[in-house]
Amino acid sequence: MNVKRDLSLKLTYLGLLLTAAISVLFFIVKKIFLSLSFYEALLLSILFFSSIAGCLILYKKPKYLKIIQIVIYIEIIVFVFLISYLLKSPLELLWFYLTLLSSFIITDKKTGLFIAVFSFILLILYQSVMHLALNDFLTLIFSLIIFTFFSYLSVTVIETYETQRKRYEEKIKEMAQKDFLTGIYNRRAFFHLAKSCLNQNRGVLMIDIDYFKKINDTYGHAVGDVVLKEVTKRIQSLLRDEDIFARIGGEEFVILLNSVNKESLIKKAKEINEKIKNEKIENINVTISVGGYLFKDKNIEIAMKKADEALYKAKEKRDSVVIF
Repeated sequence: MNVKRDLSLKLTYLGLLLTAAISVLFFIVKKIFLSLSFYEALLLSILFFSSIAGCLILYKKPKYLKIIQIVIYIEIIVFVFLISYLLKSPLELLWFYLTLLSSFIITDKKTGLFIAVFSFILLILYQSVMHLALNDFLTLIFSLIIFTFFSYLSVTVIETYETQRKRYEEKIKEMAQKDFLTGIYNRRAFFHLAKSCLNQNRGVLMIDIDYFKKINDTYGHAVGDVVLKEVTKRIQSLLRDEDIFARIGGEEFVILLNSVNKESLIKKAKEINEKIKNEKIENINVTISVGGYLFKDKNIEIAMKKADEALYKAKEKRDSVVIF
C-alpha cells in the first residue's frame, strides 16, 4: 500500500470514529437539552452503527476503502439533512460543511466534487418538498458553491505544494547520490548499493585514467572534465542496467557487475579498455588501466581492496587489464 493510500485509510478510520462520537454527542445533547424524536434517534443510531461497521470492514478488507468513503459521506450528508433540515441548527450545518471539507481532504478532489454535487442535488430536491424560504434556500445554494470552490482550491494548493516538495526531496536525494560532473553514482552511494546487493557471483572492476594529471596540466581542467565525461559515457554504454557504476575519486571509477564469472569479467574489462582507446577524446589519446576481482561473499570492502591491488599491477604497465 502506498503512503498516500495508507494515510487516507488512517484518516478514514479517524473520520468514522469521529462520526460515531458525534452521533452519540448529538443524541445526548438533543435528548437532554433539546427534543429528540424517535425518527432522529433512529437516524443517529444507524449513523453510529454504520460508522463502527465501516471501521470493522476496513480492518478486514482495506481494498473497500473508496467504496466505504463514498457510502459514509453520502450517508452523513443525507442524515444531516433529514435530522436538522439544515437551517434549524447551526451545529448541524457546521457538521454538514465539515463533512464536505473532509471529503476533499481524506479522499480526493473527484470524490469531494461528487459529494458536493450530490449535496447540491439533494438540497434542490429538499426544496421542492419542504419549500424553504427563498432567502434561506439561496443562502444555502451560494454558500455550498463557495465552500466547494474554496475546498477544491485549498486541496489543489496542498497537492501542488506536496508535489513540489517531493520533487525537491528527490532532487536532493539524487544530488546526494550522484557525482556532480559525470552524473553517475558517487563513492557513498556505490557502497550503499553494493552492500544491499545479495548476488553471490559478483565482480569488481576498478578503472584509472592513465596520465590524467598530465592531461590536466597540459590541456587544462576544462579539457580534463571533458575527458572524464566522455570516459564515463563510453563505459556506461557497455554496462547493463543492473551493473553499479560510480566515480570514487578524481580519475578513478568502479563497477560492480552481478552474475559474472572470471572469464566474463576479463572480457568486460578488456572491452572497456578497448572502447576508451579506440577513439581520441579532444584529440588526445586516452587510455585506462583496469584492475578486477571476482568474489562470492558479501564483503565489498575486501573485494575493493583486492581490485585495487590488481589495478596497482595494471598501472605499472598502463593501458592494461589485471584480474585476480
